[in-house]
Amino acid sequence: MDKLNENRVRLIGAGLAVFLAVLLIVQLIISIVALVAIGSVGKSQLSDDYSQDTSYSFYYFDYRGRGEETRLLLIYADQPFEDVRYNRSYWFSDIKKTARYGQLPYLDINDGRRLYESYAISRYLAKRFDLSGKGAWEQAKVDEFADFHKDNDNEWYDYGYMEVLSENDTRLPLLKESTDKKFPTYVSQIEASGSGFLMPSGVTWADFPVANFLETFKNTQPDLWSGRWPVLEEFHRRVHALPRIDEYVKNRKFSLI
Repeated sequence: MDKLNENRVRLIGAGLAVFLAVLLIVQLIISIVALVAIGSVGKSQLSDDYSQDTSYSFYYFDYRGRGEETRLLLIYADQPFEDVRYNRSYWFSDIKKTARYGQLPYLDINDGRRLYESYAISRYLAKRFDLSGKGAWEQAKVDEFADFHKDNDNEWYDYGYMEVLSENDTRLPLLKESTDKKFPTYVSQIEASGSGFLMPSGVTWADFPVANFLETFKNTQPDLWSGRWPVLEEFHRRVHALPRIDEYVKNRKFSLI
């Protein structure tokens, strides 16, 4: 009787072991299937965003302004795009009311999507063309410096940097004081990077709005620019000497701003 019970216990134990093994295998299969499904979704989303067949139309005014940074990015990335340029009268009479925020620029993607705001556009395109910076930390530092520059650009706009200011303009001393205070931060950023650009890894999307600002500042404020900031002058030349950008800059029509 004891032997019979012992055999039963062994059979039950063996059956339980088989059951647990089968259960473990089933759970493992379910986990693998789930991981494959997640990976497929990720690849599908990536394909939706960055398909080789993706094409772009970029809309801005017929001058540099804050749209030029996107043009420079796309040209540097060797990405063909439709460069749609509105004259201001046509924009304000017919098109402005159709824009979501009532302003330019915006980027159309050939699948029907539209993206507004210059920095949002730049960040989106930078992810596709590997111009966001190397690694999470540098990418965050790119965003940090770009936002620093955007704040400065807005302040300097209020001080009239996009205009040719007369000597009697009360905004001129404010502009000089502010740029004299903040330009050294740009200088130290470029020097510390060791690359000649804003970041150690080399060219990122943030270089383009800064270089475009310097082009306008050079045009409108020659007395505050010429010979006073050699590191920034060299940075400006370096960005304009990048592949494809050099040819574009050489052939584009002059735009004060």
